[in-house]
Amino acid sequence: MIVRGAKSLFPGMFKEPPVETGSYFAGVSEPHGANLRTAQYNGLLDGLLGMGTGWQNANATRGEVAKMLFNMLSLAPASPLSPESIANARRLGGTSHIGETLYFVIGAKLTTELEAQHVLERMGNEIHGLQFYFTVQKSDNFEGMEPGWWVVFEARRTSATGYDMDWYQRGFPDAIVVQATVRTSDPIPVYEDIVGGFD
Repeated sequence: MIVRGAKSLFPGMFKEPPVETGSYFAGVSEPHGANLRTAQYNGLLDGLLGMGTGWQNANATRGEVAKMLFNMLSLAPASPLSPESIANARRLGGTSHIGETLYFVIGAKLTTELEAQHVLERMGNEIHGLQFYFTVQKSDNFEGMEPGWWVVFEARRTSATGYDMDWYQRGFPDAIVVQATVRTSDPIPVYEDIVGGFD
C-alpha cells in the first residue's frame, strides 16, 4: 500500500528494480510482488526485523509501518528552497509537478538562492509589458539540469519558439531552454496551465 500510495502522490520517486535483481519476493503474486520488490529495491524494508531469506507473509505491525514510512520519507527530496521562493511560486499559480517532464526557460544560473532572488526581483515578472512566470529553484531538483546551481526559470509544457525566445532574451540575454524532469514537490508555475495554453 505504501508503494502504491507514494507512486500516486510522488510519481518518479522510486527506482524500478532491474529484472535480474534478486528479491525475497520472487514468488509473490502480482501486483503485490512488484510492489514488494520495489519496496525492497528502494530500501523501504531496511531495518525490519525478520526481513530476509525465509520471510513469511504476515500483516505489518504499527512499528513496521512507521519504519517503512520513515524510510520512504527519507527518499523524498527535501526542498532547499526558502519560504519566500515557495511563496512566490504559489502566488504565480504554481503546483506540484513531480515526475513530469517539462521545458524550462532558464534566464540565469547563480551560486546562491539570494543572488537568484535578487535577479528575479530586478527583472520582476514583466518584460516590456508582457507577463512572465519566472521563479527560483535549485537545479539539483531536476533530472536533466546541470546540478549545483540556483536557477531563475519559467516552466512550459511546450518548448519556447524563436519568437518567445526573442521576448525572454530581452530580460535575460543568455536565456536557454532545457527539458528536464521535476524531482521536487515544490510548487512550480507552468506557463500554459496559467494562461490556458495560449501564446
